Amino acid sequence: MHSPIGFYLSTIPIIYSPNFFNSKRQWMENRKQVLVELFASTEYLARMKRLIESAEGYNVKEKLNQIACPTLIVAAELDMVTPLDQQVYLHKQIPLSNFHVIPGSGHALMYEKPDEFLSLLLGFTSREKT
Repeated sequence: MHSPIGFYLSTIPIIYSPNFFNSKRQWMENRKQVLVELFASTEYLARMKRLIESAEGYNVKEKLNQIACPTLIVAAELDMVTPLDQQVYLHKQIPLSNFHVIPGSGHALMYEKPDEFLSLLLGFTSREKT
């Protein structure tokens, strides 16, 4: 038997920067209620297990330099899921990549710094249309 609250506590806090997690208590509490209910779903957990297992041993490092389209990499300075050095590696390997670091943000930067994230995304996609 699994513990939905245990799953939440072992996965979600590291997705956010410590500052965001600690300063947005009500937002995090609301998020916890939604996610704990989701994490109680055996169907959701089966999907997560398949996702994790599909990534095990999947390595495309040798193919990154073959990506031939403009690519936006928005890095989070305090990302514990995909650390900054891994994000820099992606940028160095993908020839047409654009690299931006959002300071003070964790992996869930689209929640932490939505204005900066959307500005980069919209600027990149607008530029690529012309």
